Amino acid sequence: MPAPSTAQVVMELRVHGVRGTPTASMLGVDQSRVVQVAGDRLTGFYRIADGADPPLRTLPPGLALEAYSWGELTSGVRGMWGWVTRVLWLGLLPFALVNLAFWARTQVGENNGQARWGLRAVRVSGLILTAIAVLTACFIAIDLIAWQCFRANSVACPVLPGWMDGLASLTAGRRIAVTSLVPVAMVLGLVALTRQSVTRYEATPDAPAQATRDQEHDRCADNVLGHPRMWQGEHRTRQLLYLHVALALATIVLFSGVHLIAREATGPVWATTLAAAAVALLVVARALSVDEDDPEFRDTWKVSVAGTVHEFPRQPMHWVTGPGELLRRMPLRAVVVAAAVVVAAHLAVLWTTDVTRQDGDWYGANLWFIGLFVALTIVHVIVFVGGRARLRVTFLVVLLLLALAVGGRELPTLVLAGLTALVWLGLMIWHHRQAAKPEQAAFAWGGAGASVMLGGATMVALLFTSAAAVAAADYLNDGSQSVADLTTRRNENAPLSAAGETETLTLAGDVVLEGARIVRTNTTVAVTHGTVRTDALTRRSRVDPDSSYSMASSRVQHATLALPEGVTTVRLVSSCFAADSAKRSAVCTGESKGFRTAGVLIVRPTCEVDGTVRRCLTVDAAGGRVALEVTDPPQTPLVVPQILVWTPLMQLAIIVSGAVVTGFMVWRFRHRAAPIIRKRVDDDDPVVPEQDRTAVKNARVTAALAHRGERLLDGIGAVASLLAVTTLALSSAGRPPWDWWEPARPLATLSLYVALGLSVALMMLGARIRRSPTARRNVGVLWDITTFWPRAAHPFAPPCYAERVVPEITTRVRWAMGEGKDPGRVVVLSGHSQGSLICVAVASRLNGRAEQLRLLTYGSQIRALYGRVFPAAAGPDALGYVPTTGPARMREAWPDVPNTPPDDSPAMAVGLRERLQDPAHWVNLFRRSDPLGYRVYSDRDHVVLDRPTLEVRREGSGDPGSMVMTHGGYQHTPEYREAIAEWTGETVQVPSTDPASTEPLPPA
Repeated sequence: MPAPSTAQVVMELRVHGVRGTPTASMLGVDQSRVVQVAGDRLTGFYRIADGADPPLRTLPPGLALEAYSWGELTSGVRGMWGWVTRVLWLGLLPFALVNLAFWARTQVGENNGQARWGLRAVRVSGLILTAIAVLTACFIAIDLIAWQCFRANSVACPVLPGWMDGLASLTAGRRIAVTSLVPVAMVLGLVALTRQSVTRYEATPDAPAQATRDQEHDRCADNVLGHPRMWQGEHRTRQLLYLHVALALATIVLFSGVHLIAREATGPVWATTLAAAAVALLVVARALSVDEDDPEFRDTWKVSVAGTVHEFPRQPMHWVTGPGELLRRMPLRAVVVAAAVVVAAHLAVLWTTDVTRQDGDWYGANLWFIGLFVALTIVHVIVFVGGRARLRVTFLVVLLLLALAVGGRELPTLVLAGLTALVWLGLMIWHHRQAAKPEQAAFAWGGAGASVMLGGATMVALLFTSAAAVAAADYLNDGSQSVADLTTRRNENAPLSAAGETETLTLAGDVVLEGARIVRTNTTVAVTHGTVRTDALTRRSRVDPDSSYSMASSRVQHATLALPEGVTTVRLVSSCFAADSAKRSAVCTGESKGFRTAGVLIVRPTCEVDGTVRRCLTVDAAGGRVALEVTDPPQTPLVVPQILVWTPLMQLAIIVSGAVVTGFMVWRFRHRAAPIIRKRVDDDDPVVPEQDRTAVKNARVTAALAHRGERLLDGIGAVASLLAVTTLALSSAGRPPWDWWEPARPLATLSLYVALGLSVALMMLGARIRRSPTARRNVGVLWDITTFWPRAAHPFAPPCYAERVVPEITTRVRWAMGEGKDPGRVVVLSGHSQGSLICVAVASRLNGRAEQLRLLTYGSQIRALYGRVFPAAAGPDALGYVPTTGPARMREAWPDVPNTPPDDSPAMAVGLRERLQDPAHWVNLFRRSDPLGYRVYSDRDHVVLDRPTLEVRREGSGDPGSMVMTHGGYQHTPEYREAIAEWTGETVQVPSTDPASTEPLPPA
């Protein structure tokens, strides 16, 4: 152990991890004894009231103990808006994952072409995800509702509320214009959520920006956490917001514009569609530029050509850097304004547009989703291959995938599936060869961490899209049909609706005129306003005279309606008679002349239907349309894109195969590694009390299995990637699964039910978040982990709390250190779990003043998780530790069971440890039973740097069966007190064995 420090520790600042550990638990006292000394209701610094000492500690004079709380930023919910935002965050998970992919790239901050193209690929994938989200809203609102539910002025989805029936009175163009407001509103909602989160999270002032010379950027490439603009994300987020809003608005116009052009719509729809395409292309081009806020930004670009590194100045007129520089200077607000103008113009054009052909499906619905997911897969492959291979190799792989997707329509099923499997196998072989290289062993998934994040984003986006589409279609189908009745194309040649029909339509059952304006003449009984209600509405088939078509409710201008055979009267409800033809256009109200509350009307005019004479009504709408309302309408199956049928099938296969792979790997672990881990407990140092050994053994085995999460994900991911690529290839052929293989139909139906169940589960989870604080905290854990990183790839991702937390703690630490550089004033940063990463980020911001810092971490994932997944920010070169050699194997107990004695060698002076006054001034505590805690220096225990902490009370405590501690409570252990005393010089207190003075357990 090192000798106690002679420097004066003026503050010990504790930072909690996920789930927002209460400040009382952090300080070890009752909540009534905790007072806030700085901050606000979201974040704050807390102390024990009256400067009292924590349990089993006597603080030296001049030492302040504080706890910093930030849990309200992610887990706190205040009011209805707070609940709504947390539920919305669940739907933003794909955006959060693509943001993680940006920081998971192995070459973040480097000055080379691979780093820049990796940045561009991730940013483009973010744009694609935005387009997919907008397309999902467009499909539900415009395709399902405007086009299918109200096709040709019919009312084919009676489950919709009655006030929406007015859409049936509009032309197709106007219906599409009205429902286009739904995706527009969704985009505006996301903008409001982003702008509110920018103010709340990212607008916190950071320390004054350092110089941003190339030399500074190159130095920060070794430690991204210390980049001058790392925690100044307000400008970066706003720039991304402009790009994504412009693309989202352009996507809405393109979705309807392309369809209307294909359906021979009248009006200049082509002009607004071309303008939207130009905006979309401009946005994608702008996303390829490197901004000043990016870690890869340099005044001079380095490009490797044939092994030779060339330098090019960043100038607007330079042939290499010029295009990107010109795009970077583009006024993004003007692009958003242009997109908004295009949307407004498009809606105006739609209002004057009608569609002559309404019999087909929505043009390109399947192609939209297929195209975007193929594009997302290509970008995914660029990230997967590009970070570890030359650009020309990446280009060839992309061409191969494009050929596979385009040629899928012409290939037999087995050939297409075989070629897809061969491509996948080739990529997997190449990947494993790359991962086996020593320089890639320290990176998660052999350096493919960014690719894994993008793959996760794609899978979650597919899940959300298919779940939303299937749930919406199932709801619109009403109870008469189920998800099994959804189709992928419409082949029925039935009449679309009663609107425009010239032949006589036959009514059935009870016929009622409600709110009708009735004009009688000698030859007709005409309905000019109101509703004609009937049990059924049919029209004889023109092809087969012995059959007829049943029709849904409609809005018509002109029609001849034959009463049921033998019926001569209709019922009247709140209707009016107009003797004067001039009154025929007036709406019938209780004040109208000729109003009749209820009654019966004898219909005398006749018409001939199928050779029989029947009594007939005439519809002659005045200034609008008359509603033909069918009380028992036929339910036409709704059409969904084929990819949204393939996707649930793929997800079901992934669930089943993933369960099998996981089961096998867990079985292997429990039969090979678990017995060795259990045996170690009997001989461990420090000694585990005998009465606690069984519980400790179980806890350590559970933790060791959790430590193999990367290996489990590797196995599941390999199977999932094969299924995903195969599904994409097969679905690109434009055929449903059962066209390839007939037994796939029941499996597809089952998978649709699974997708529907997942959508219901998501809604239930959203409702539970509102009612349950525990559910809010558990969901908050997800955001605690994913939203530490700034929004550098997607503005709609949940906000980065670290952009507020890191500057606040940095300011507090600098204040405690005093003015000027005084090595005699020392601050101890004490971080638990995620708090350990926050403390490391703060330490990286202190630069020369890091010599006044002592780091104490516990339950930390810095090396085993963050260092492997985000090597540019938390890797061995950035922080100073022994690189990992790969993920823990299922059949081996190492490194959970060390195979060598504790290490006592001096720490390496590299990265962050080099900036500390002594590399040993960073001490880490871990438990072998902690599923989320690891060593931070090496895979060996270390007498100073990585100290094992006992899970239970030591022998002699009088506790007959201690609660086994796993991830929490480190601050109240003897090991913690011993570590902190080495810096403060305080006397380490040992719990009394006297029954009369036993200390109470600290707060949970």
